[in-house]
Amino acid sequence: MSDGDPPGRERYVDRATDWLEGHAPRRPPAEDLRWGEGPDDVALFKNLTFEGERDHIDEVRRWQALKSDGGYGSIAWPVEHGGAGLTRAHDQAFARLESDFVTPTGHEAVGITMNLVAPTILSVGTDEQKLRYLRPMRRTDEMWCQLFSEPGAGSDLAGLSTKAVRDGDTWVIDGQKVWTSGARYADFGYIICRTDPSAPRHQGLTAFVLPMDAPGVEVPRCGK
Repeated sequence: MSDGDPPGRERYVDRATDWLEGHAPRRPPAEDLRWGEGPDDVALFKNLTFEGERDHIDEVRRWQALKSDGGYGSIAWPVEHGGAGLTRAHDQAFARLESDFVTPTGHEAVGITMNLVAPTILSVGTDEQKLRYLRPMRRTDEMWCQLFSEPGAGSDLAGLSTKAVRDGDTWVIDGQKVWTSGARYADFGYIICRTDPSAPRHQGLTAFVLPMDAPGVEVPRCGK
């Protein structure tokens, strides 16, 4: 334990280790691994069928729900939003412990939900948005995708042309997004649209919450 560790960290690590040992097998020691044995797949994106990817995501979601129910799924989140209310040091300590156990490999759809959209809502969302979205995200009961890139706006996000026009109390979105990992499995999209076409390129952009079952939303089903 270093001087910078929060009080009670060692006790926390002991409890977390006990929990992990009760829910997942430990990884074999390095000396038990032998060249030529086991899988040799190092691909970042798996070549899976639609059903295969769905099964994999469901497995990752079950593990996230299990961790959340045990108090280890959103460790540094505020208690009022379903988190444990602990520090980043506790979160990092659990991640190191978890790496010693055999658990489902991650998927970008879960990563986008938990590591991109959830922190954004925690940071800049309204109280109403936090109340509505964070708790279902904590267990991945609801999934999100990122709707940023377009056919003509990839790394240069300021070039996007998808627009949102206010119509009374609602917004009408018109455009196309690409490279939307996990969109087929998402309940909501975090979408960036141009709301002021007269503003400079890097301005006049607004983020919206887009229900993926909203009228007019089309998500092609790719895969084998």
